[in-house]
Amino acid sequence: MNRPSPINRREFLATSTLAAAGIAAGALAVPRIVRAAAAQPSTYKLAIAGSGWWGKNILREAIMSKACKVVGVCDVDATMRKEGVAMAREMAGDEPKEYEDFREMLAKEKPDILINGTPDHWHPLITIEAVKNGAHVYVEKPISHTIKEGRAMVNAARAGKPLKVVSDQTGCPTWTDDLAAMTLELLDRGASGLWHATNAGQTNWFDFTAAILEEFGLKTDLSPTTSAEWFKIRPDSAVRPAYSVLDVEPLSRTLGRPVRHWRDALREYRRQVDEAGAL
Repeated sequence: MNRPSPINRREFLATSTLAAAGIAAGALAVPRIVRAAAAQPSTYKLAIAGSGWWGKNILREAIMSKACKVVGVCDVDATMRKEGVAMAREMAGDEPKEYEDFREMLAKEKPDILINGTPDHWHPLITIEAVKNGAHVYVEKPISHTIKEGRAMVNAARAGKPLKVVSDQTGCPTWTDDLAAMTLELLDRGASGLWHATNAGQTNWFDFTAAILEEFGLKTDLSPTTSAEWFKIRPDSAVRPAYSVLDVEPLSRTLGRPVRHWRDALREYRRQVDEAGAL
């Protein structure tokens, strides 16, 4: 992780977007989703619950992004707490406070981002509490031990704050299953050279997010924003093309069939999720 991703774990839970929906960025990059706040800080207040060996690995990457200020370190082990504080001090000059109780840390520090690096059985409770306090959450795998725990976390995220999504970048999101299938078919046919392999159709990130919310029955206050507005918040972001739809007609002719539309792919993914009882 070189820079903090424009999409974070809280939005991941709240919207079941690309990572949760198994959608690959075929012609579009990861959607830029931002909070519907008046302005976003250039440096995010970061706290960590669980500063053991692996928690500190994640903390180190966050500090190296230079986009965070560490404000709190929570762990029941005083040695681990102090090591986390020392890392923040040595790497960034931050002076985070130590906490034994994650609830106290969330209430007092009000972090923008929480790293949940605790043992697995603590993941749901701490994530839900952090989400309720308005924090974005990075939670280590496994996110939960049971489907009920996972659903409780999703329900907490569903009650989150409004979202603004970029609406002036048009492309075609592509499901990983379809991308893999098309690639294998091309190999079976002995194809070579450069191929455009995406789902059919086109959309922008705002409409794509709205489709995901609709497909999964999620209710969120969603509104569009522009790339220009996004760059005011994150001027260091990579520049993305306004239009990146690829021509898949040569692929369709070679395969001898139409390429599946991205909305149909999303619908099929939702069916598989329902069958698996994963959400």
